[in-house]
Amino acid sequence: MSRLSAAIEQVQVQPATGHRAAQVAVVALLAVTMLTGLTEHGEVSPEGIALDSLPRQIGGWTAVSDEMRMADDNAYLMLERIYENAEGQEALLRVQATYTRLGSLRDWSLAATAGGWTPQQEHIWRSPDGVMDVRIQHLQKRSAERIAATWFTSARSQTPSIKRAQFLAWRDRLLGDRRGWASMYLLLPAASGADAEEAGREIVASVGPMLRELMAVSRPGA
Repeated sequence: MSRLSAAIEQVQVQPATGHRAAQVAVVALLAVTMLTGLTEHGEVSPEGIALDSLPRQIGGWTAVSDEMRMADDNAYLMLERIYENAEGQEALLRVQATYTRLGSLRDWSLAATAGGWTPQQEHIWRSPDGVMDVRIQHLQKRSAERIAATWFTSARSQTPSIKRAQFLAWRDRLLGDRRGWASMYLLLPAASGADAEEAGREIVASVGPMLRELMAVSRPGA
């Protein structure tokens, strides 16, 4: 019997007297049990997740530079890739993956806002296959405009929201699923309005399913 099951069973056998005190004690026990379960395996490096295998050629877009780096504390692995099209337009793809540091997942659009970029429009785009719900933002800073796409995924869940992603990630851990979670952020200049957003959707729709598959096949320690 697991510690969590034992804790739940203890709730069921408590006598009626002192019921409130027993509830408090069991809640504390459950909290300790869950925290122990989340931390007992220690940090797991995401170094083996093959983020560099994500597609380098997407329609008219070609990867022209890659940078892979690991956080100093091994909390996450980061891929930064620049795609370029025939007109010389660039798109920045940033992908972050982690196993055990769920709090290290970042919403890069918040960083853009902190840097002075203001969301002018925002909506959720669902991919044609229904697999992805991606947050699309039109950002502006003085006369410059950008299109940003944000998405979070694991093997079993996906969401455009960082708060929802962190909730689902902790739920996965409580259910014993220790596969990775990843965030994806795509940024490109809004040189031609709707065309730029369509280009962003094309890249996201190609990278997203492969990233989710990476989260499904990658295992801690594999």
